[in-house]
Amino acid sequence: MHPTETELALYAGGELGWIGRRRVRRHVEACGRCREEAGTFAALRASAARDLRETPEVAWNGLAAEMKANIRLGLEAGACVTETPAPWAWLGYLREVSWGHAFLGQVPALAGIALLLTAGVWMARRETPPAGLVMQASGEGIEMVDGERALSLMNGRTADVTYSVSAQGGVRARYVDSDTGYVTINHVYAQ
Repeated sequence: MHPTETELALYAGGELGWIGRRRVRRHVEACGRCREEAGTFAALRASAARDLRETPEVAWNGLAAEMKANIRLGLEAGACVTETPAPWAWLGYLREVSWGHAFLGQVPALAGIALLLTAGVWMARRETPPAGLVMQASGEGIEMVDGERALSLMNGRTADVTYSVSAQGGVRARYVDSDTGYVTINHVYAQ
């Protein structure tokens, strides 16, 4: 049985394992066609090695210095573009432009501020309706009461219950059932 092309290429490059190298060497010594193919692979490998040696050397230090300079230049250019004016730079604008023109340019901003202040006062004076839904946690479980209706999730005979309350209106109880050893998590949230 003839070796595969892969085995012959690895043999020609000296990269075949000890057992494979011994087996392929015996076959190549006896088979002229495989010896010729292994010779072709060896010649290709030698030619590629010569071409690699002729590759020009890269000046890595010069390339690194050029890249650093380009990065610095880019950062400096970015700083020039995003430069923010001084906090009181608008006073210089007012000096250059007549008062009437400057005031007309500020009308939309002043109208927005007035609208924002009006909305804030209206929201502060508005009364919030009393909440009809009440959620509470006790030693027996979690209970959600809405007027005359109620939902209760009881913990059973468990002493170690961990309760947590979320800001979104949820209550969660986590405990290990003493009879079964199962972990139970009850999570109730009001919407």
